[in-house]
This record gives sequence, C-alpha cells and structure tokens, in this order.
Amino acid sequence: MPLNIDAPLTRSQVDHYIETGWLITDTLASMTEQLQTWSDEVQGWSDNGDWMHYREMTEHGPKLCRTEYFTPFHPGFRELLTEGIMVDTASALLGDRAVLYKEKINYKLSGGAGYAPINCRLVQ
Repeated sequence: MPLNIDAPLTRSQVDHYIETGWLITDTLASMTEQLQTWSDEVQGWSDNGDWMHYREMTEHGPKLCRTEYFTPFHPGFRELLTEGIMVDTASALLGDRAVLYKEKINYKLSGGAGYAPINCRLVQ
C-alpha cells in the first residue's frame, strides 16, 4: 500500500494499521475545543432545515440524540471532513483517496437515554 506523502503519518504507523486494523493518532488533538464548538452549533440548529435531527424519547420527553447530513450546511465540518488532514490520514491508511460517505454526530445529553437501546426517529 503506497503511503500518501502529504499524510501526517509515518511508514511505521501505516504498517501498524495494516497489521492490526487500528491506529491511534493525535490528528485532531489541537482541535478539541473547535470540534466541541462546532458540535454545539449543529446541536443548536432548528429542526427546520435540510439536515436531519433525530430525537429519542426519554422520561423528560424527546431529546436530541443524533444529527446527520450537516456538512453541506457547516463550512468548518465540511472542510475538516472533505479535505486536508483528515482525508490525507484516512487516504494513507486506506491506500486510496478517501471520500466522505456519511457523517453524523451522536449526542449523549443530560437526561437522554444514554447507553440504553436507542429509539430515535426523524423529526419532520
């Protein structure tokens, strides 16, 4: 598997992935606060958009549990997930150019169903 020379990985990291099927990197370590901010932004969007918010029923009523199809509407997430370091890293590990197939954010909110079996529905 050829190593993408633009990828922020070493040959030994790619070899480890090939041998074990997993690799821990610090690719996004410097973005923790930014990712939280972006996730909070998406979480705060209304239900009246083309993105898809899903809710789970809790004892306190419906709670947001997941958002899908948000990259067309969030420039930061779109850039992160379709170009640059994430795509370069995934491409190096896959041995071919990686592309975004589907994206989602899973929320574990206070008062939500937590780790109970998820019963989400699309809010229309």
